[in-house]
Amino acid sequence: MTVIFDVFTEPREGNTLRGVVTYRDSANYGFGQGPVFGLQLVMDAWERGGDFGAGPVSAETAAEFKDLFRLSFNSDYQGNDPAEIKRRAAEDNAELRRRTGEIIVSWKIEEYDDEDGSGGSAHFTLDVSDPRYLEHFEKTAYFETAFSGLLRYDY
Repeated sequence: MTVIFDVFTEPREGNTLRGVVTYRDSANYGFGQGPVFGLQLVMDAWERGGDFGAGPVSAETAAEFKDLFRLSFNSDYQGNDPAEIKRRAAEDNAELRRRTGEIIVSWKIEEYDDEDGSGGSAHFTLDVSDPRYLEHFEKTAYFETAFSGLLRYDY
């Protein structure tokens, strides 16, 4: 896995999560601006878990995150037809965006210059419709992610 970002979060405050995303590569290409990026960060923190702060989630939330990962990776189709792969990916992208809108009710990301002026970091704030989506952020968390906010065939 190619790690693109380091992510640091504060403990959640009810339905709100705040954090910082930093590019691992100084030749960065910007930050995902849409709420799908926020959802990807929330899901990836759960997936990675571990010793750096992201805790467990309920069985209901885990099942929902697994299904959202399936949509993110378009893993329900194993065929070889490029046109069919693209069609199914577009359907999954649309479904993921729809469900993101049900979960992420507010998303804001603001890039700022690092001490060296590289512009490789951004503050983010997101609000969710139900606090269970942030139940794994009870304390400060750190994790690495390859998610960028883009989806397959999202170019």
